[in-house]
Amino acid sequence: MIADLQHFAYITSTVFILLTSDEERDKMLAVEALKSGAADYIPKDLLSANRLNRSIDNAIRIHHLEARAKEAEAKLASSEEKYRTIVDKISDLVFQLDSSQNISFANSAFEILGYSESELIGLPVRKIIDSDDEELLSMIATRQVGPLSTNNLEVVFKTNPKSILCEKFSTMTMLIDAKGIWDVPDELVFKDEVTAKFIGTLCVGRKKTNRILSLPSRPYSGFWSHRNSVSEIQCIFM
Repeated sequence: MIADLQHFAYITSTVFILLTSDEERDKMLAVEALKSGAADYIPKDLLSANRLNRSIDNAIRIHHLEARAKEAEAKLASSEEKYRTIVDKISDLVFQLDSSQNISFANSAFEILGYSESELIGLPVRKIIDSDDEELLSMIATRQVGPLSTNNLEVVFKTNPKSILCEKFSTMTMLIDAKGIWDVPDELVFKDEVTAKFIGTLCVGRKKTNRILSLPSRPYSGFWSHRNSVSEIQCIFM
């Protein structure tokens, strides 16, 4: 019966209040009903208009709060899915490290290195970095925020040795931006009076490119810096 009531309440958004006798069996049934989602129970010998009204008011208020919580949860899930789609569409590497420097999230851009998300989750980030430099690793897995966070750090990543890409190139150089993630706003992280918990590090990596273009025979519309003796220059076109 409890399972049937629970199912009916779920599909109809109905609030249940049970009236019970003083028998031990009914009391146990009432406890099970509360665990399964009943709003309240009232022993018959304590039933009165005031008690019933109070119970109904409380049940309605709780029901409204639960409905709002479910709505907020649905919106959050929708929002997370939307941003996950965006993150997976961009070409930059986006990954998150936990407090132990293990990868807890990685977007699909890691395919450029021959990795799938499932291969990366739980993997220590040092396993995909072509360096034993502890200082470099600490800058990748930084705890700093704001202007103290890591910017444009040159990092050499290993390609997946199981991937066919490894036959073509064993490493790829990326520029990494990284910042610490805490359970308080950035401006409060290092305040003495605030207790902040470090959650991990958010990292974004983009391919390092050196675009060197030959001096054109005719001037292009745009801007470039050069010297007369230089045969090649780097151009920035507007």
